[in-house]
Amino acid sequence: MTSYLWLLAAGAVIVPLAAYAGWLAVRLRRQAQERREAAEAQAQARETRQEQALFGIRLLAGAMIEEEITLTEGCQRISYLLGQIEQGRYPEERTRVFGQVAAATAHLPILDAWRALDRRQQHVYTLEREAVERDFRDFVLAAAREILARDDDRADSGAGGRSLQTRASSSPHSR
Repeated sequence: MTSYLWLLAAGAVIVPLAAYAGWLAVRLRRQAQERREAAEAQAQARETRQEQALFGIRLLAGAMIEEEITLTEGCQRISYLLGQIEQGRYPEERTRVFGQVAAATAHLPILDAWRALDRRQQHVYTLEREAVERDFRDFVLAAAREILARDDDRADSGAGGRSLQTRASSSPHSR
């Protein structure tokens, strides 16, 4: 009889502990699954941002070549977008010029600050911007053409994922 009581007492302790351990195991599996799903969602979001940044870079490069935007605006925007993509996508020595122009013109007022300037001040800043653009023009346009050519080569070889068709890629100046 005493062994029966001991077995009953042991069962009373072991069964709830086993149930609690099972509940913890299920909870851990759910947490691990949630972490995997969150990591996959972050990776997908990162890939989407990367694709959008690459598309923007191509679009801006083509717009600079076609003189649809100023070199200053294109360089500032491309410089920002280059920071959003994986390193090594474009050779840093070829794209450094975008950052150099962006840094040289970062102090120039834009939007409301530009509109708040009088015409004389706007003229002074315009001359300064144009001087920077003149100094870097050939380097910027060469880098822009290289971006378009590099991405066209990737699209042709299938290494770049799906081809991004833009007006810039069909430009006769982009080759």
